[in-house]
Amino acid sequence: MSDKESKKNEETAEKTNAEAADKISENTLNDKRLEEREKSELNNKHDALKVGDYYHYTLSNYDPVSVTVHVPSVGDLDVEFMMENFAHMHNSTLAKIDDAWLQKNLKGISTVDDFKKVMRVEAERLNAQYAEEQKTAAVVSELARRLEQRVPLEEIAKYREQILHAMQFDAQRQGTTLEQFLAQMGFSEVNLDAVLDDRAAQAAGQDAALSAYANHKKLKVPEEEIPTLLQLPPEQATEVIEQARKTGQMGALERDCKNIKAAQLVVGEADVTYSHDTPEQTKQREEQLKQMLQQIRMMDGATVVEGGKDGHDHKAGGENAGAGEHAGAKAGADAKETKEAKDAASKKTSDGDDKNSGFKIV
Repeated sequence: MSDKESKKNEETAEKTNAEAADKISENTLNDKRLEEREKSELNNKHDALKVGDYYHYTLSNYDPVSVTVHVPSVGDLDVEFMMENFAHMHNSTLAKIDDAWLQKNLKGISTVDDFKKVMRVEAERLNAQYAEEQKTAAVVSELARRLEQRVPLEEIAKYREQILHAMQFDAQRQGTTLEQFLAQMGFSEVNLDAVLDDRAAQAAGQDAALSAYANHKKLKVPEEEIPTLLQLPPEQATEVIEQARKTGQMGALERDCKNIKAAQLVVGEADVTYSHDTPEQTKQREEQLKQMLQQIRMMDGATVVEGGKDGHDHKAGGENAGAGEHAGAKAGADAKETKEAKDAASKKTSDGDDKNSGFKIV
């Protein structure tokens, strides 16, 4: 495909995603789901008082929270999924990966058995990372249950737009349409609005609870702490701070940093218990993995058919095998760029499923 055709496809995908996002936003404006949620679930809470540019919130108590975090066990199916996904990223399939392919394309791995061991170690690492992410999400969610005020609908709408834009950005980075991206995540037009509304309300409530905690504890954020809290290099953090000053957003930046600091303190003092999945949860997780494996293999099959129509040879060796390392490196870079671009919006969702790979979803 020429650069001109590639650029045209990207522009078409971007336009399609924008139109889909507008359609989703319009659907939300036409329904009363958020209003119904507010009446049914939050009717025992008071209206939040707006102080200056921000709403003021309080909690019923500020004691440490107690949560239980469910951690999936890593099984053979998890490892198989990791291997298949790796092969897919390298323009191949698991069925085509043998000792010779590994020796040619991966440094330090010469046999399929070694490959399995490496993938299992990586699965265990991701599982541990997932447990930490789930701990933070569970603790902050529990804290939000203590919120004494309703989060105004106008605030929830802002979070909804952020979540939708993050999804749109992910779709563009993956070179797919927003509808296709959402379908891969298991969303349909029927349930997407409800999912977005629920996640936006959850994210807004969590941020409100953290704000209440930060105010109660009288947390301060010196400017020198901002790079660490935002997890940015000093030079990049300086640019963010200067941009915030120029645009009059310094107050919002400081508030976000206070909430991050509050989350760290709340998680640090929480009473956390870990448990493995129940047999039923394990069964559901394995079913999810099987479906995801099937989707990957179907995509690979479609790629081969399309390649045949175009007259290309999709063998594991030769030109495509040599390009495998480049494809993997590009995928890693894309993931890093996606994370950096999404941080401002996705940090507020505290939802592990939105940003997880196959292992973290299960």
